[in-house]
Amino acid sequence: MLMNYRNLKIIDAEKIRKWRNNQLKVLRQNKIIKKQDQIRYFKKNILVKNPKLLLFAIESDQLLIGYGGLVNISNHFKTAEVSFLVDDKINHNSKFYHEIFINFLIFIKEYSFINKKLRRLYTETFSFRKKHIRILENFGFELEGRMKKHVIKNKKTYDSLIHGILNK
Repeated sequence: MLMNYRNLKIIDAEKIRKWRNNQLKVLRQNKIIKKQDQIRYFKKNILVKNPKLLLFAIESDQLLIGYGGLVNISNHFKTAEVSFLVDDKINHNSKFYHEIFINFLIFIKEYSFINKKLRRLYTETFSFRKKHIRILENFGFELEGRMKKHVIKNKKTYDSLIHGILNK
């Protein structure tokens, strides 16, 4: 499957808002995002000249199927957190999800280490996301830490796992 990456546009905001609201269980986000809040966020954080985060649309057959990029970027330390989310209709345990995620990791690693000259990428993943974690680890991200009982989802506590990969 051929995937294309491009900068996010304002027309992407509503789809992304819906995906985020439908997938609260896997995100650090704890409340529903309203339309006007999403538009404000895009205008303030994404559609600016020098954004503090770098997010890309993920397209397949010219259809937006996900987005991801770099957040919590430290130019001083040359590090960034990887962000990734797909359309909530894509089963997170499917081959399609796996293929999208691997392709995105290849793209973001090359972009980060070659174009942005970063030295380290990291992720934070809730411990119940076993297949997502397996993809990260098979790609080369190493488990660096565990924040025990760090999050509450569906009235249960879960660990947050920190994975990292270095530019070698």
